[in-house]
Parts: sequence; structure tokens; C-alpha cells
Amino acid sequence: MTTASRSSEVSGTLTVTPKITYRGSSRSHRVTIYTLLADIDEHQIQSPQEVGSIWGEIRDEIEQLGGEIKDSYIMLGTYDLQIIFDADHEDAVFQITMAVQRHGLKARTMRSVPIDRLGTLVDDV
Repeated sequence: MTTASRSSEVSGTLTVTPKITYRGSSRSHRVTIYTLLADIDEHQIQSPQEVGSIWGEIRDEIEQLGGEIKDSYIMLGTYDLQIIFDADHEDAVFQITMAVQRHGLKARTMRSVPIDRLGTLVDDV
């Protein structure tokens, strides 16, 4: 995956949206990457096997709501699950977070910026 950035001035606010090109495909579009971190709600989910059984439903709902999963991980530590996805608009991100929570996961979603863009962002300040 290669990344290029584009900046634009909107009402005095700098908006930077990554343009992502996926290797091996002609697909190129402007998206924003998000990281969803989730904890298992022990009152709703009793075992790790239950997460495995609902994962297909979660994945399908994310896609139906306009998201595309780029990567996902089961984690040890503060959070139990990490989902990295893109979405074309914030409404979809809100709906995706709510959909994950309906499955018994306490979710937090954050916008993610590729580390390769740090130099560009710092130069703009």
C-alpha cells in the first residue's frame, strides 16, 4: 500500500485526507482509516469462543454500513480486539461502532494517520 496526502484550506481549517492505493489493484480512492479497540463485556459474552462465533456477523455489518476491514487482531492487555477499517464518512464510523457494541463489546473508535505522514503534518504547523 502506498500513501500520498492532499491538503486543502476549508474555512481557515487545514483538512488532510490520505489517498490510498492498494498494491496489486487499480483501486485508488480517498478514505480515512480508523482503529476500533474493543473490550469484551463479561456480562454479555462469557467466553472467547463467543467472540469467534459472532465475528462473521460483525464483519458483515461493518461492510454493510460502508466500512472495509483492513486488519483485525485479538489482543492481550487493556483491549481484547482491534479492528482497522476505512470508511468514506463519519456517519458510517458512528454506525459501525454502535453495531460492534450491540454484539457485547465495549468499543472505542479513533481516526488513524499513517506514521509516514508525520513529517508532512509537522511541516504544515
